[in-house]
This record gives sequence, structure tokens and C-alpha cells, in this order.
Amino acid sequence: MKIILGQNEIEVALTEYISNQGISIKGKHVEIDMTAGRGVNGFTAELNINNNVRASSIGSAISKAVETAPEVKKVVKQAVTEENESLFS
Repeated sequence: MKIILGQNEIEVALTEYISNQGISIKGKHVEIDMTAGRGVNGFTAELNINNNVRASSIGSAISKAVETAPEVKKVVKQAVTEENESLFS
């Protein structure tokens, strides 16, 4: 029998494993960085468990940036137009 696991399945398995070891991950963000080493170094996985506050803050910042992008674009366009006009007048 041959079983092949993709990265997503490995990440789910690692998350379930640490949860089964008694590490609480409820309401937390689990970031997994996988590395393939050479020779005897094999594969490694580094897990970072953070409160969702950081992920939530990043999400809020991105949402705000997306909301304000049209206004920022308008201000930049106006500044560039004014600068161009002053160069050629």
C-alpha cells in the first residue's frame, strides 16, 4: 500500500497532532513552515501558534487599505498632475 499526502493534508495532520498533545489551538492561528533538507537532514516543519488578534489586525488593515485605495489613488493622481503642470509651465 502506498499513501501520498499533499502539503495541505500534512498541515492538517500536524495541527491535529499538536492538538492531541494537549496544546490548545482553539481561537489561535497555526502557521506551518515546511522545509526539505538534503541527505540525512530530511524534512522539518516549524509550527508557530499565535493568537488570532494579529491575523485579525492584518485582515483589518488590508480591508481598510482596500477601502481607501480609490481615495489614495485620486490624491496621488492629483499630486502628479499638479507636479507635471508645474514642470511644463
